[in-house]
Order: sequence, then structure tokens, then C-alpha cells
Amino acid sequence: MDKPLTNAINALTTYANEITGVDDPDLSSAVRTLCDGYGSGGEDKWVRPAEWANFDLLSPDDHAVYFTMDNRAAPTELSVHCTGYPVLERVSIATDGTVTVLGTAYTATVNEPDITIYIPASAGDYPVYRLHAGDGKSITYFGFCGNYDWLKVLEMWFNLPQCTNFSIGYSYRDTLNRNMVAMTFAGFPQNHRDMSLSGKMESLRCLRNLCDYPLYISNHMYNYCLQFIEGDIRLKTGNMANIFRECRLLKSMDLSNAVANQSWKSFTSAFLNCYSIKSIILPSVDYSAVTSFDSAFSHCTVLEEFTFPEGDYSAVTNINNMFNSDYNLRSPIILPKTLSCTIGTGVFADCRQLPCVVILSETMLPLSSTGSFQNLYTHGRNFHLYVRQSLIEEYQQATNWSNIYAANPNFFQPIEGSEFEYLLEGE
Repeated sequence: MDKPLTNAINALTTYANEITGVDDPDLSSAVRTLCDGYGSGGEDKWVRPAEWANFDLLSPDDHAVYFTMDNRAAPTELSVHCTGYPVLERVSIATDGTVTVLGTAYTATVNEPDITIYIPASAGDYPVYRLHAGDGKSITYFGFCGNYDWLKVLEMWFNLPQCTNFSIGYSYRDTLNRNMVAMTFAGFPQNHRDMSLSGKMESLRCLRNLCDYPLYISNHMYNYCLQFIEGDIRLKTGNMANIFRECRLLKSMDLSNAVANQSWKSFTSAFLNCYSIKSIILPSVDYSAVTSFDSAFSHCTVLEEFTFPEGDYSAVTNINNMFNSDYNLRSPIILPKTLSCTIGTGVFADCRQLPCVVILSETMLPLSSTGSFQNLYTHGRNFHLYVRQSLIEEYQQATNWSNIYAANPNFFQPIEGSEFEYLLEGE
């Protein structure tokens, strides 16, 4: 006999276990684990499992790549694109940071652009490997590629100052990077510091830059487990669509140092389903070409406030579901004067703590559906929409707006004379 409720509960339990990595037997235990050390209920520090090497102790003078693997089940053929004279060693790292070579897995005798390294199965541990170029030579291009055993790499520490390019996997192979948990960049050439993080790095929890210069992300992250971005890491893409979508454990994002000269275009689903994020700071860049904020911050369920940076938003045509289900949004949302598009479907739906919205536009903004303010204007809610005094009557009579006005005659309030009147100063 089919039991849809039981099936749904089991599916949710499995889904929560996939996020936490813990095999809880029931939904209540899985949710408790999710909130204890993960997401909004967890500690603000990512903790590496004790059995892994402490890469934090490695010397910044060591020009090499360190990585640890889960290589217990079967041997690995590791494909590396590495222009130079690579040497691969299995090592151990002492508590004082001293590196001891346990054995050599591969040594190149000529400059080899593509190599395949055979790594035997390990006996129940997580082996640590060091890849470097011996005899004063350098590695100028580095990337794991072409082999599904790359899935076994769990953590990486990267310091190749002569490297002019770095990549992980191929964008068309979505499964390549799904077990990577932490990436640390200790050294990278300043004239070539783009990070191509192609593929869905769904397990990545910590991305760190220890350099005294910025590194740049050139494509979307799309990581379900990402919790921390440390150091000066900036965006080098103007297309914010999906950039941090589904980063469900990410707690904050400050993009104020993003590259200013990019052509910013879309914020569609930029932070969709970032359930744990409490703070988002957008950069002060040119927004004149941005056309969409569709679902940009939807289901950011612990986000408490949001501020639009100053800019030209006149090209925006879609803000559907922009803040949909942001249950903890509790500071006023001020829509910029240049934002003149339709208030689309579900924009502020279920923003249960939101006190008010201020529309600075000098013209009346159409409303596509009363559902845009679902649960905000009924059931005795003291929510207000502030608009210019000269537009209030037009709003009260306009399609869909009139239905809200009929249900709540106090819904519309004039900006003039309110606490938001200062926003009109200088006009």
C-alpha cells in the first residue's frame, strides 16, 4: 500500500542526511543534526575532521599543492594537467607543520603537460599528497582533469606562484568536484589569479585565500554545503544569476569588493535557497544593465535586512519572487527611485516580519497579483506600503492594488510626513 506521507518523510530525512553527512534514522534527528553545527543554528567556524591533515600549519614558502583523498576502496588513476616537472609524494604533516616524505608516487624526467598518476588504495586512512616541481623548476599550469577518481579528492592547499592557470575539472562534467570539502589558496601569481571552479562543488564548505592580494571567482558556486569564504575573494563576473544559489549553509556574503568595471546583467536566483544567510551586502557598481532580480533572495529564511546600493535600476523588468518567504526580514525594504517595473508575483509573499516597503518611484508601479503581498495585508497585520502622497489615490484605484486597499484601508501611507521623508530630500 502506498504511503505518500511516510515516503515524503523518508525523502526529507535522506535529503537532510545528504547535507550533514550524518546517517540519522528519522526526520526529527536529521533536523536536529542540521541545526546543531550546520546552518543558522550552528557554530560560525568550520571544523576539519580530526583524522585529516592540518593544512593550516603548512609553510607559505612551500611552493606545492597538497591534497588529501578518500582512497580506501580502490586504487586511483589521477589525471593531472601540469606544465612542468611534477613530483608527487605521499607525506605526513606534524603538529608543528613539519612535512615528512613517506614515499614517492611519481617523478617526471621531462616537461610533461599531461600525466596519469597511479595511486594505490590506502589502508583505511586519508592519505596526504604533495605535488611540486623539483630541481628549481616550476609548475605553470595545474588542474585535475579527465578522470572520475578526482571525486576522491577532499581537501586542497594550493601555493604555486609561477602557475599561470588553475582549473578544477571540466564544466561539462558536473560530477567531478562533488566531494571537495575545503580549498585554501596560499600563493598565486598576482597577474593571473582567476579561479575557474567549474562543476558543481556540492560538498565545498570552506574557500580561503591566505594571500595579501585578491583572488577572483569567474563563475557560479552552486554549493549546497558552502559555509565560509575567508580572505579577499572577489567576483569577476557581471552575471550574478545563480552565483550562490543553493549555498544552504552560507551565513553571510559581503560583495563590496567585487570588480567594479564588469557589465552587471542579472541577479536571477543569485541567492535562492540560501537558508542560513543572515547578511548580504551588494557592491556599489553600475546596475544600469541589470534586467532581472527574479527570485534573487527568495527563501533566504534568516535574512534580516537588505539594502539596495545606490544606482540606476531603470532596466530592471522582473522582480518576481525577489524576497519570497524571507520569514525573518524585519527591516524596511526601500525600492529605489529608478526601479519602475511591475511588482511581480510573490515579491514579498510570506515576509512575515517585514514592517513596511517604501516605493520611491515617481510613477505608480503596477501590481501583477495580490499574492505579491501574501499574508502581509490581512489578519490584522500592521504592514504599510509607503508611496508618494501624489500617487496614493492612483494606487488605491489601480488593478490588484484596489483589492488590497479594500481589504486594508490603512495599507497605503504617504512618504511625506513619515520617518522616510528624508529619502525625498534634495529632489
